[in-house]
Amino acid sequence: MVSDSMAVVINQTMANKLRLKDPIGKLITNGWSHPFNVVGVVEDFNFESMRDSTSALCMHLGNSNSIVSVKINTADMKT
Repeated sequence: MVSDSMAVVINQTMANKLRLKDPIGKLITNGWSHPFNVVGVVEDFNFESMRDSTSALCMHLGNSNSIVSVKINTADMKT
């Protein structure tokens, strides 16, 4: 929603790195833009290589045409 343009959802790793015990409603910044309001926290999940540990993640609604591609083995969908 347009009203959420300054809202973000972060993962648990980001909350821990920022030392936010109760992150909902807190304002965070990347140092060069307006503060973002944390509206949600998600459990950690691998969004990069499965060989790496989970990194801090901040998800922001934007106007870009970003695409996320996921490669799966359709012969073993359950896994």
